[in-house]
Amino acid sequence: EGAMISQDDEQFVLIDRVGRKVYSSMERLENGDRKQIGELDDQGQVVVFKTEKHCGIRDSEEQTSNGPPDCKESDPASSLFPYETDPDDHCESPLEAYEDILSLLQSYARRKYRNTTSQAQAQKQLSLYDPYYCNGRVAEHLKSLGFPTVYNRKEDCYQVWKDVSRYPKCNLLITNPPYSEDHVEKLMEHVTRDKTPWMLLMPTFVHKKDYFQRLTTASHQ
Repeated sequence: EGAMISQDDEQFVLIDRVGRKVYSSMERLENGDRKQIGELDDQGQVVVFKTEKHCGIRDSEEQTSNGPPDCKESDPASSLFPYETDPDDHCESPLEAYEDILSLLQSYARRKYRNTTSQAQAQKQLSLYDPYYCNGRVAEHLKSLGFPTVYNRKEDCYQVWKDVSRYPKCNLLITNPPYSEDHVEKLMEHVTRDKTPWMLLMPTFVHKKDYFQRLTTASHQ
């Protein structure tokens, strides 16, 4: 289950109550597994580890190696991107996330291109736009599911949105946006202003935010 906690700073976490473990909602280990950042105490309350340098290994646990754990976290240098980045935002959505909405994408492709000869052809024609690049894996995932026409480039989407000539032609905006700062609010302002259909993967608490309710109500979405 997901939950908001306030320890040091407010953050959204994923809780495994059976295993009594707490995971980051955004960070993953090098092998793709979610990063454990805490555990549940005897009362079922979330306890976040005091330091992230242990990569989920607490001070009380014995380390089997002679040195500290190998923490190979994704920490892209800002110089590699034409915009400011936050390491906590650089977490690619796994293939499973796209598999969960595959039937919806297939149905939309059939509806949009009902006059094409086949389902596969309809999916090839469906153009998808993910404005947040991260490391570009979204295009690989969607292509593997039969949707090769994906616009996902290493560019400042907020600048692109200001220039109509640069805005990509697409049938559907689909993204898992960065959650830091005001990215989600900026995204909601854009999708509710634009007429392009959208699918967004976001924490459930977003729909309770004032800006979400205000923007979706005003745009009748």
